[in-house]
Amino acid sequence: MNRRFVRGRLHRVAVGVLALLLIVPAGFAAPVLAADPVPCAIPAPVSGTGRAAVETGLATLVKAIAACETAGNWQAYSTLVTEKYLEVTYGGGNPLSRTDFMSLTTGLPIVPVRFRSFDDLKIIRPGEARANVKLVLANQLIFEQWNFREESSHPGAWLLDASTPLTPEPPRQHDDLDLTISGNAYSPATLTAAQANIRVRIANSDNTDHEVLLLGLATGTTIGTLLLTAGPGLPPGFTYMAQLTVPAKAKGTLVLVNIKPGTYAMVDLLPDSSGIPYLASGTQGTLTVSAST
Repeated sequence: MNRRFVRGRLHRVAVGVLALLLIVPAGFAAPVLAADPVPCAIPAPVSGTGRAAVETGLATLVKAIAACETAGNWQAYSTLVTEKYLEVTYGGGNPLSRTDFMSLTTGLPIVPVRFRSFDDLKIIRPGEARANVKLVLANQLIFEQWNFREESSHPGAWLLDASTPLTPEPPRQHDDLDLTISGNAYSPATLTAAQANIRVRIANSDNTDHEVLLLGLATGTTIGTLLLTAGPGLPPGFTYMAQLTVPAKAKGTLVLVNIKPGTYAMVDLLPDSSGIPYLASGTQGTLTVSAST
C-alpha cells in the first residue's frame, strides 16, 4: 500500500473528509538489490554490530515492511515501525498508538509494494542508522531516506523510525511531462505519453497544498463516485496507481513505471478550507499512455 496514499486518506478521515550489479566507487558498498522474497514477519534480530550485519538486517526489514504492505497486514506492519513513525507519517504529528492506527486501516485498498534497492547506509551512532531505499508502489517509483532505530529493550531488533522523500530518477527509457496546478486546476488537463515509464514534473503555484492521484477506472466508472464515498478506501471500479502531494508554491516529481496503454484519471482529493475535496471544484485531468510495457 502506498504509505503516501494511506497517510493522506487517514488524515482525511481524521478531519472528517469524504472523500535497483552496479560499478561502485571505492569506499562505497554495493547496494542491496531485489532478490529472494522476504515474508511479512518480524525479522530475526541483527546478529552483530558491524556494518555488514546491520546492512543485511535493515535490508531484510525494508523487504518485510514491503511484504506487509503488499499483503495489507497492517497488524504486522505496525510492529516493524515505531509509534513515532506512525504519528508523523499517518497521524499528522499527533499522537497515534499502534492500536489507534489499526482502527483507521479498515477498508484501505491493498496495493503491491516491490523492493528495488537499499543503499548508502550510514551508522549515525550505536542504535541509529539511515539509508536510501527505492520501492515501487503500484506504478510509482519511490525514493526515500529511511531512518532506523534499534530497540533499547531488544538488542538487534531494528524498526523504521522516520522517512524523508527524495527525488527519484526515472528509468532510462521514459517520457517527460510537465504539469502545473493553478487556480485549483491542472494545466494541461490532458497529458499524453508514448512510453510506459513517465516522469511528471509538477509545479503548484497555488497557496494551498494539492495532490495528483492517478487512478485506473473500470468501464462504466465515473469520477463523481469518489465524492460520494466515505472512508479511506476507494470505491469499486477504481485502481490506485500513484500519488504525490505537492505543497503550496512548491514543485514535485512523480515517476510512473510500467504503465499499460490506456487512459487514466488524475484527481485531487485533498480537502479545501471547507473540507470539500478539490475534485469537486474541478481539479481533475487525464493521462493517456499509448506504449506497452
